[in-house]
Amino acid sequence: TWRVVAIEAGGKPVPPASVEKIQLDWVFDGDRVTTRRPDRKEEPGTFAVDTSVTPKRMTITKPGTPPVKAVYAVDGKTLKVCL
Repeated sequence: TWRVVAIEAGGKPVPPASVEKIQLDWVFDGDRVTTRRPDRKEEPGTFAVDTSVTPKRMTITKPGTPPVKAVYAVDGKTLKVCL
């Protein structure tokens, strides 16, 4: 489980208090990913990674929506994802 601690939207950082308030978690289990927030229904999906390229890539697929392409990096205990 990864807690989202920073968000940037439109090239600008979202205020830390706003990010903390939403309590957004990404839960990875095998090839599944679920986004969780206390004020919303869980959003299950699947993901696939491509570690053969730099930066590493991830595709997230959730029912009823087009796949989301992302790049990611793991640095120690920090996961950075750019959607």
